[in-house]
Amino acid sequence: LPGVMTGSRFTGDWLAAFVRKHRKARHPLQHLMVRDFLASRDSAGRPFGEGPWPCCNPLASHRGEAVVSDCRFHRNRAHWVGVFTCSCGYAYTRSFHPDTGKVGAPRFQAFGPSLGSVLGEMVAAGCSLREIARRLEIDPKTVLKLAAEFGIRTRWKAVSDRSPGSPRKTPTAVARSPEPSRRRSARCPRRNWVEIDTQVATKVREAAELIRA
Repeated sequence: LPGVMTGSRFTGDWLAAFVRKHRKARHPLQHLMVRDFLASRDSAGRPFGEGPWPCCNPLASHRGEAVVSDCRFHRNRAHWVGVFTCSCGYAYTRSFHPDTGKVGAPRFQAFGPSLGSVLGEMVAAGCSLREIARRLEIDPKTVLKLAAEFGIRTRWKAVSDRSPGSPRKTPTAVARSPEPSRRRSARCPRRNWVEIDTQVATKVREAAELIRA
């Protein structure tokens, strides 16, 4: 097939470009071949089994119960990642490694909008940062981030990245280089769209005849 295969090898990089973000139109024959290939492949199945799945929300009364019906999974390099979202708003992820068949432990992703009031009450009650992190089963840095997202004022300070005993860095003024003068770009010549449409129409007809053959 000219432009597609030469013997048993693909011609050029059309297949690599096709499976990435489409930055230009692709040949109809390429669309048909890739679609036919995908239709002939076996489905990936459900690497995390059939639902429903348990909810891991530490603040919910239904924690541990199989009430999660929304599971979306995607491939991340050599393993699968499943995103489980409960109707209470809590979401967590789990990984699946096909080579070993092992499923990773749940990892927190989001609490949902219901956390705002609960987190505000714990902060107002004077709970420490570590205590809140322990009750929510997340790390203290995530608690600080969530409090900022909900606009909750706390008395905690963000953990500094500098090591103990190191001198505090003061912000220094950065000298800005003057912006280069912008040159006025030359105006592109006008295109003859009637002629372009005629050429494209001819190519489309030729492609259709090739597909029919």
